[in-house]
Amino acid sequence: CQLQRVWQFAEGDQAMLKLLQGLYWLAKEDVAMEKWTTLTGDLYKVLNVDVSAAGKAGNAMYTSHWARDELLCALDTVLVKRLQKAITESSFMALTVDETTDVANLVQMDVNVRLVTNGTVTVHFGSLVELDSTTANAITAAIKQWCTEYGVDLRKCHLGSNGARTFSGRLNGVAAQLKREFPSLQWVHCVAHREALAAADAIHSVEYLKTVAEPAIGGVYRHFNNSQIKEVT
Repeated sequence: CQLQRVWQFAEGDQAMLKLLQGLYWLAKEDVAMEKWTTLTGDLYKVLNVDVSAAGKAGNAMYTSHWARDELLCALDTVLVKRLQKAITESSFMALTVDETTDVANLVQMDVNVRLVTNGTVTVHFGSLVELDSTTANAITAAIKQWCTEYGVDLRKCHLGSNGARTFSGRLNGVAAQLKREFPSLQWVHCVAHREALAAADAIHSVEYLKTVAEPAIGGVYRHFNNSQIKEVT
């Protein structure tokens, strides 16, 4: 993240810490970032939280979208370093990856990492990685690049994903390609995806699911999937 300006504040600057805590809460609770202005204005006033002291240059209040984005970059830098440190200290690990397409039709790969450190298992969100395509070659290259950036040693790592041919293909799937280069790597078909497949099969054998649940869920899906708002130009 390229910061447009460098902000320096005392370690004990409670106003800046409150801004960072508020921004972290927005991100953690998956609240729209457009609420940043509301948080730093109306809500903080209601809660009697004074953040005016955070400004070190005249009337700087850190309520603009660019201030929000740069504070997010600062938080991201800290969180990435913590994850990299946790990965370095881990004895074994496993990646869970899945490709997805957002409302702007941007293809991304969701990366989560499960770490084993001193007998304790922890799960961490890695990142969303933009993909050029969803081919096995593109996903394999993206996984290797992510592992390089975060310090993941694929020699002591395993992989979990959906059961699509892109991942599970015996010859050229993602798992097969990684296993040729890192023979100790084991691939696991994600239990959540397997459960989804089982639920889909159950619809055809359970009368209630077939006649009531499937039409209702399908109607909700088609409503949003066919919405023009989904297409961002």
